[in-house]
Amino acid sequence: MCVISFSLNMRPGFLPNNEQKISVPADCLLKVAEGPPTYISLLGTKPWGPPTGLSSTSLPAMPRLATPELKDFHIMPDTLRFFSSKVDEIVTCIHGVESAYRQMNTRSKLQHKELHQQEAKTDEICVLLGELRSAQQDHIDARMRAIHQVDQQSNKTLDQGP
Repeated sequence: MCVISFSLNMRPGFLPNNEQKISVPADCLLKVAEGPPTYISLLGTKPWGPPTGLSSTSLPAMPRLATPELKDFHIMPDTLRFFSSKVDEIVTCIHGVESAYRQMNTRSKLQHKELHQQEAKTDEICVLLGELRSAQQDHIDARMRAIHQVDQQSNKTLDQGP
């Protein structure tokens, strides 16, 4: 007859380190292009945090006895009121956990959509890079052929001599 509670938190109990960030000189950073942004994230600009309902479960931190230590246990109106109040607290906690689950599930679906959007954008960028590389490669190949022809002609004139 002992109520035991334990945390189901998936996050470890580590606090974030306040490590020194590496400072990069401003002239080494890329400058943001002016105009409208080329990519708009579905996730927004604010960082996401877990729902607040999960942090306060109102469950006891340490296990405690749920019933009196008397050997003769009698159901009294006060006992029923006590059980009723505890059931109400547990139901409230359950509703909070269900609400947090729905919020986290919605966020997870949004993150999946964002992943697919980023994959599509990456594919688009790869296609553009391929087009740029092929155009640049054609230009380089044409220049190499011209240089090679000039080199061959100069070698012929040197071979023929005066």
